Amino acid sequence: MRHIPTPIVTYPDRGAVVAARAAIEGALASPLAPLRSAAPGVPMCILSGCGWQDTGGAQRPVALARAFAAAGHPVIYCSKLDHGVAVRDGCLVTDRMTMAAAAPALRGAGGVVITTLPDWTPLVQRIQEQGWRVAYDLIDDWDGFVAGGDLGSAALRQERELVAMAELVTCSAPRLVERAQRLGAKRTALIYNGGPEDPFERPECPPCDMLLGSTQAIYSGYLYGSWFDWSILWRLTGRRRLATTVVGRYSRVDALPRVRFVGERSYADAMRYVASADVGLVPFAGSLCRSVDPIKYYDYLAAGIWTVATPDVKPLIGRPFVVTARPDEWPDAVASAARRKARPTADDVRANAWSARARQMTDALGISESGAGAGAEGLPPERWPHAAALAAPEAWPERQVSEADARLRVTWEVPATCQMAPACPYCNNAAGRAALPALPENWGGIVAGIEQLGEERGPLYLSVCYGEPTSQPDVIRAIGRLGRRNKVDVSTNLLFRPPDIAEWPRSGNIRLATSFHPHAWGSVGAFVARRREIEAAGIECGVALIVAWPPYAERIPGWRAEMEAAGITVEVLPFWGRWRGKSYPEAAGEGEESCLGRPCRAGVDYLFVAFDGTARRCYLPDAEVLGHAIGAGVRMLDKPQPCVSRICPCPDMWRYLV
Repeated sequence: MRHIPTPIVTYPDRGAVVAARAAIEGALASPLAPLRSAAPGVPMCILSGCGWQDTGGAQRPVALARAFAAAGHPVIYCSKLDHGVAVRDGCLVTDRMTMAAAAPALRGAGGVVITTLPDWTPLVQRIQEQGWRVAYDLIDDWDGFVAGGDLGSAALRQERELVAMAELVTCSAPRLVERAQRLGAKRTALIYNGGPEDPFERPECPPCDMLLGSTQAIYSGYLYGSWFDWSILWRLTGRRRLATTVVGRYSRVDALPRVRFVGERSYADAMRYVASADVGLVPFAGSLCRSVDPIKYYDYLAAGIWTVATPDVKPLIGRPFVVTARPDEWPDAVASAARRKARPTADDVRANAWSARARQMTDALGISESGAGAGAEGLPPERWPHAAALAAPEAWPERQVSEADARLRVTWEVPATCQMAPACPYCNNAAGRAALPALPENWGGIVAGIEQLGEERGPLYLSVCYGEPTSQPDVIRAIGRLGRRNKVDVSTNLLFRPPDIAEWPRSGNIRLATSFHPHAWGSVGAFVARRREIEAAGIECGVALIVAWPPYAERIPGWRAEMEAAGITVEVLPFWGRWRGKSYPEAAGEGEESCLGRPCRAGVDYLFVAFDGTARRCYLPDAEVLGHAIGAGVRMLDKPQPCVSRICPCPDMWRYLV
């Protein structure tokens, strides 16, 4: 039986964290100069896909960052999952948006940027333009991830660009060296994963929630992914004397006899479980494992225990203190490994420590280890004097964005409220909005995620619509924040006054699409006067929209003529709904654009962010989900895909049909 747990996805509220910083370049650059006297090593910038605390902080990029810092290198660590700015273990840990905006500050520092994922390529290029050298740390077979549906195919194109930029590709497994060479790498170096600097002593008492038995097996690490073979755990439950403890993050797993899940732990705590065990498990299966050098092997080595792995984990075959067995052989293999007399020594552990791997990497880069002024604890927090300033919610440098500058169009569905009273009789989403809160639960994280999208793939052309954006002060503030560095089009009923939007930038980035609702305005003149008032306050008003509600049919031409006489472009939108037993827009004789099966660039050049932050290819409910505005992020398509909907009701979307 194969069991896969439900993943945990956390959406941090970043609304009060790193919003924008006017002097971010100086704040990030200034630590590098004083660090040269205390830590004369070459500055290192690591761009990673894992957070600083992932699996207790034991992942390769984090471990290398610590080792570089301990060897005297100023280290900036940037991940997709960390938020804000902090000094951790002598490294400046920051988020993706901060790093993207701060790249110009790195000019002249003469460092090395090391990235582990292909989708960092645009930022790597930006840092390379500041005079930094580039290394690509290849840790997985991304072809296999794409084939298995775990990664978008666009990553392979980006990886080819990254390999072309890199002067060195370091690889964690022999098969990855072959892959890098096929991709045209200029130079390659095989640098396996590593582990602790010293052996762990077996605790006198194991952790209180560890499952105890005659033989105690341990697994510590990720529990997600197609490579984790849950059937192996089931097979182990048949051995009554075997007790298995699993350390790792999960949200729901079925109870298994003689298996205990204790959740994620810090690295130090996780190693107490490992050091209390008799044998370590690597229950991985599938083609992806052929290029995986499991970090947990080195942790098990430091704990003085043997490892049992499947033959699919090719890098472990023939390694010291490893038993390789097929899944059906595992119960016997685990029992046998636990009885082995020979055990790893301190020399075995130190030869495979992360410090040794860091030296291999700097040697391959032609960088000498300095070590001056930096002890085993790395660089002290006071050597990063501007870290606190980076976390302050100050203004980013604004950039003026034209429609032509925008690289990605995004529609954002927010908020669920509207201050129109009485409500529009022709509103087609009022019922759906009524069941929702004013703002989504993870509001701050969604705003920050869209801001991050703008830094990575933007500038954006962002359309904000759903209820009335100006009915919520938080939405008004978010529009101002996003409008500093993106083009923002706001669909509004104009029932607000200039002081409400006083904090919006006056760069021309924010423009209003103004909806004329006759029952609210009474006359076209009042509507035009409000537009003029908003424009006088420095915000452009663009097209005027009128819904073709059947009772308005005879009056629409007159309203339109009056607005056009005032120099306003008018667009009449079809009414969607029922009126006097007829369905519209069909009853009005308005055709629909047939799109089923036609190639469409939605998902390539366009993205829809739903109210809850879900990112879809387009606004239609059956459109492909491409990720989330926060958490794991968004995976864009790399080429047009056939439309799966019979009709495309929105004329604005027809531009994406090929």
